[in-house]
Amino acid sequence: MTRSVEGQNKGIVFSFVAHAVLLVFMILKNVFFDADVPDYQAAIRVDMVALPDKNPTLPSQKSEDTKPTPAEDAPPAEPVTKAEALPEKTPQVDETAIKLSNTKKQEEKQKLVDEKKRKEALDRIKKMNALDSIKSSVETDRIEKLVGQSESKAKPVFKGNVLNPGTELNGINKIQHENYVALIDRQIKENWTLPQWLANKDFKAQALLKIDQNGNIIYNQIYKSSGNANYDDIVKETIQKSGPFPKPPDKFSAVLSEKGVLIGFPE
Repeated sequence: MTRSVEGQNKGIVFSFVAHAVLLVFMILKNVFFDADVPDYQAAIRVDMVALPDKNPTLPSQKSEDTKPTPAEDAPPAEPVTKAEALPEKTPQVDETAIKLSNTKKQEEKQKLVDEKKRKEALDRIKKMNALDSIKSSVETDRIEKLVGQSESKAKPVFKGNVLNPGTELNGINKIQHENYVALIDRQIKENWTLPQWLANKDFKAQALLKIDQNGNIIYNQIYKSSGNANYDDIVKETIQKSGPFPKPPDKFSAVLSEKGVLIGFPE
């Protein structure tokens, strides 16, 4: 009986010592070998996440974790630019061609106007020439009639039917002679023009003119000079380009060809 009690006591002591050694071993292992201990809690959490979620309501902590980050942390959204509407395509107009066409039309119109003006000017010139011709013819006829009327009344000294150049003209002969000289003077003054630098000067001159029985110029010289050579030259040129003159009456042919007449300038 005593042996069995002792045996039990030894067993208890041995068990106690064995547990104490195991406890010390476990403590030492946890202290010095903690990194090698597997993380059972993490493994359990992974298994839990993998399980289907039967409860739709998430824990408060999980809702806080899944809160969206503030808007200020998010990158600014790029502005959306609207596509600009393309301009409507309009048919291109060739402005150069239009301008050329308009210019051509204006030129053609202007040509027609100019042509009309030229025709009108030619018609006026023809009418004026015809009128001048009629006037000259009428004047010549009038002089010849006056000369014819005087033949029976006047009794000058004749050499045949021609007055002697030295005969003094009087009465009807004088009137007829003056009328013819006035006709010559008027024809000359129609061509009388002066340049501006001479027109402002008070020049005067006389030219001696002699014509034959047909009215052609046979002598044209300065009788009284103006004192200015240019002025005198214009006087002679004007007389020269004004001939020939109307045919004079036969009885004055000797007087006009030998004695001549004086033409004054400007009057």
